[in-house]
Parts: sequence; structure tokens; C-alpha cells
Amino acid sequence: MKFSLARHRAAHLWTLAGLALLALNLRAAVTGVPPLLDDLQRTLGLSGTQAGLLTTLPVLCLGLFASLAPPLARRAGGEAAVAGALALLTTGILVRALPSQVSLFTGTVLAGAGIALGNVLLPAVVKRHFAGQVGPLTGLAMMLMAGGGAVAAGLAVPLYDHAGRRVALAVWAAPALAAALLWAALAARRRENPPGAAHPPTPTTTPAPPDDSRPVGPGTAPVLPDDSRRVGPGTAPVLPEDSRPVGPGTAPVLPEDSRPVGPGADPAPPGGSLWRSPLAWAVAGYLGMVSLLFYALTAWLPEVMRDRGVAPAEAGAMVSVMQLIGIPLGLAVPVLAARRPTQRSLVTGIAVAKAVGLLGVLLLPQAAWLWICVLGTATGSAFPLAFTLLTLRSPNPQVAARLSGMAQAGGYLVAAAGPLAVGLLHGVTGGWAVPLLFLLVLVVPEALFGLPAAGPGFVPHEPGDHGESGEHSEPGDDGEPGGAGTTELAALQKTR
Repeated sequence: MKFSLARHRAAHLWTLAGLALLALNLRAAVTGVPPLLDDLQRTLGLSGTQAGLLTTLPVLCLGLFASLAPPLARRAGGEAAVAGALALLTTGILVRALPSQVSLFTGTVLAGAGIALGNVLLPAVVKRHFAGQVGPLTGLAMMLMAGGGAVAAGLAVPLYDHAGRRVALAVWAAPALAAALLWAALAARRRENPPGAAHPPTPTTTPAPPDDSRPVGPGTAPVLPDDSRRVGPGTAPVLPEDSRPVGPGTAPVLPEDSRPVGPGADPAPPGGSLWRSPLAWAVAGYLGMVSLLFYALTAWLPEVMRDRGVAPAEAGAMVSVMQLIGIPLGLAVPVLAARRPTQRSLVTGIAVAKAVGLLGVLLLPQAAWLWICVLGTATGSAFPLAFTLLTLRSPNPQVAARLSGMAQAGGYLVAAAGPLAVGLLHGVTGGWAVPLLFLLVLVVPEALFGLPAAGPGFVPHEPGDHGESGEHSEPGDDGEPGGAGTTELAALQKTR
């Protein structure tokens, strides 16, 4: 029994480590490039248009490839899909470090595709393996995403200066490869120990003999078939599940995947399509606007600050600090959001902070560091909240993967227009006032999408939405809180 319990706990820890490594790799490959744009233009002969395309391409890939993740997970399994996404990311990072424009753009597309798949699968991983800890584990993932992005942005120029372009671009393949190998091992374990078959419940009593061999005689009662049980005074008839009474004083028995979960949650409406759900579109729109503002600021804020008299090294440090501020917020915001019946107050506060920060950069650039801190607080809270909503609005892991795929496919296609539009507006006007006003105006639709997305309830689910490959989802199948594995761990602990 001790061995079985230890095996469960080890599986739990390895899955947690896999989640951490997955999150750590979902931003570094993107944020490590913008600080090197000037150097890449000089060494590879990139035009201004090509440089703008290089900043837009990763976000565009996030939208184009996101819809492939749910069918890939159903066909190959969640763990194998994550391993494949990380392998694709590793390949892309290595290819783009080769000395040519073709390899730079090809590698960027491959890396963007890997990140797109990983982004979609991350909420499903949390929902499936850590269903009882959605807030803290989503917070951990967001914190590591922000940390990885900040470190990549901060180290890009020093790595380029001391080791050259290839090392500065290729170094992030190492953590991606480590994550791919770990998830490949988890996928192999999953194949060897499918849910429900690896650890049968440990019997606590002597197993009963087959029905046709049970003794019947003095002192024993005959075992009657289910349909012949006595019904009379003092006994209640055993009704089939679909005929249980529902009326005053009784509660309807809901299907397992439609029972409300969380404070203020409404049951998930069955039999609907996400593409026809206003709530699903609100979640997608909020993620899209949040991502647009984040990636536009990440791509162009160093140039904005340089044109306002900030030294290049200090401008790069500002972007790094803006993302560093998001590290503790990435942990705190999902926990806070998961504990609230609605998240509308968080959406409102984030929108106000973004408006204040953008107005400050536009009207009072002398206080640049103050506005960087305000924008860091706003963007560092918005992205974790948008990802948390993907999980909070989903009744089960399969729906979480489908909602994540829909939201990220549509959302990131919208977000890809942000860096490109800012660059075009700057090129046409020759300044940053109009681009900053453009971003300020976009705070309004962000809030308008966010308020309904932050309300209670679930998006609709389709019949058969129980887990990967049609199997019933077991969120804690490896012993995590909130699933079948938790019950089994408790049984094992009782027998110790």
C-alpha cells in the first residue's frame, strides 16, 4: 500500500513539474526577439516591414494553429499533445538561430505553432489534473509565463553582446527540450496505465462470491435479482434513474458534467455549440483584446521610450520590469478570481489601470517608470485573468480544451493586428501619439467583452463531453485533489 501511495504522489509531482515547465516556455521564445530587432535588421538585412512582420508573426501563429490543439489531444492524448507542442517549439527555436532570413521566419512560424498548441492545452491540463486547485495552479502557470518572458527580454541584449546572435536566439531551446522530454515520459506512463485501469480499488472486505454461488439456507437471505426486490410496507421501490421523482422538496439529478462547480456557478447548458454561445464569444473577445494590448506594448514600448529620450538599455529594462511585475500578479489574480462568484470588479480595475498608464505615457513621459509600473500591473493582471476565465467558464476538461482552442484561435488572430497596426500608424504619422491613442481606445472593447465573460455560469457542452478520446474525465486520476485519484489516495491511506 505504501508503494502505491508513493507512486501516486510521484505522479502528482511529475505532472506538476510538467505544468511548470510548460508554462515557463510559453513566452520566452516571443519576448526574447523584440530587444534584438535593431541588431537583426543590421546583421540579416531586414527591412522595416520585415522587422514589423517578425514581431507580428508569433501572435498570428497563435491564432492560426490554436484550433488544431483539441483534435490533436483527442487523437493522441493530452500528454502526448503537450509533448509534441514542446518538441515543435524546440525545433523552431533552433531553426530560427540559423544565419538566414528564411530560417529566421521559418523557425518563428514553427515556434509560434508550438506555443499556440501549448497555450490551448494548458487550461485543459489544469482542469484535468488539478480540478480542485484551478486558482492556485493557474496562478502558478501565469507566474511562470511572466517570469520566463521577463527573463528572456532582460537577457536578450547581454546574451547577444557576449555570445552572439545564434546563442541569444537558440538558448531558449534548452528549457523547451527539457519540458518536451518530461511530457513524453508522462505520455508513456499514461499509455501504460490508462485511467481507471492502473490502480483498481483496494478491497477492504472479503470479496463476495458470484451471485449464483452465494449460500442460501438457515440464517441467510436469498439474493434476489434487482428487478424482484420486495416492495411493500416499510420499503421503498427502487426506481430507474430516469424515473426518479422531481418536484417540490426534491432536487433533480443532474448529469455529472453539468453540475455546478464553484461559487455562484450555474449548471452548464447541454447540447450547445461554443460558436453559437455569447458567453464563449465574450471569453474569446476578452482574451483577444488583452493579448492585442500586451503584444503591442511588448513589441513597440522600447521604441516609444527611445523616441522620448530614454536610453536603449533603459528602454529594454522597462519592458523587462513591466513583465516582472506580472510574476506575483500571475499567482495572485487567478486565486482571487477563482474565489469570487464573478470577476467583473477585476475586469473593471484592469481596464482603468490600462487607461491611466497609456494616458501617462502619452501626456507625461517624464514619469516613464511610474507608467511602466501601472501598465505592468494592468497587463500582468489581465492575461492571467483571461486564462483563468477559460477554466472557470468550462464544466469539464474537454470543454476547457475546446473553449481554449476557440478563444485563442479567434483571440490571437485579432491580437496579431495589434503590433502591425501600431507599426503602420507610427510609419504614417511619424510619431507615437496616434498609436498610443489607438491602444487607449481599445481598452473600451476589452472591458465590454470582459464584463459578460466574468459573469457566473458555464459555456454549453455537447453530449459526450467527458474527457479525452470520449472517455470519462478523471481530473485527479493521478491522485490530484478533486478527482478520482483523491478518493483512491484516501483509501490507500486508510489501509496504511
